[in-house]
Amino acid sequence: MNHPPVSTTTLRSYGRMDKLLHWAVAINLIAILFAANGLADRPEAEKVAEYGSHGLAVTVLAGLMLFRVIWRLIHPAPPLPDSVGPWSRIGARIVHWGLYGLVIFQICIGFFLASTVETAFVPALIGVDYSSFGLAPASLYGLLHILHAVTYWLILTAVTVHLAAALKHVLVDRDGVFSRMIPGAGGRSS
Repeated sequence: MNHPPVSTTTLRSYGRMDKLLHWAVAINLIAILFAANGLADRPEAEKVAEYGSHGLAVTVLAGLMLFRVIWRLIHPAPPLPDSVGPWSRIGARIVHWGLYGLVIFQICIGFFLASTVETAFVPALIGVDYSSFGLAPASLYGLLHILHAVTYWLILTAVTVHLAAALKHVLVDRDGVFSRMIPGAGGRSS
């Protein structure tokens, strides 16, 4: 589905499904980032209790991300207004697809990491022991743990850049780009 070119007077909003997926992923991802910070350093009993909730949140995020990527491939984002310069367009593309890639990569690392531990990693409400998948040998635990931590910080950095860009659109550019993703708000005319 191709979108017609954006004129300098019209700014198109994202659709309801785009907004729903964006905010469902954003809220889930931010909750996971906060809850997972320092998880590996907690006492063993607390860590085991938290793994179930972490696994459930990540499993939900995995489903949302899969659906979101498929949706985005079928329904491209509305074009940015003419006022957005070429470097900002490139940056937006890199940050958005970079976030998709990092989150999906992190989820995959987590599944591999869960399979290296002896303690059962059973997400709450799911009842599946992710540690029983046998995706990676226990000898890779250290490497996967480091990769998981580094990817965590890369995701946090990308989210921060994304939020900073959104604030720039609201406070500096005042171009309506941010409002395109606000539930209940449509695009605006310039």
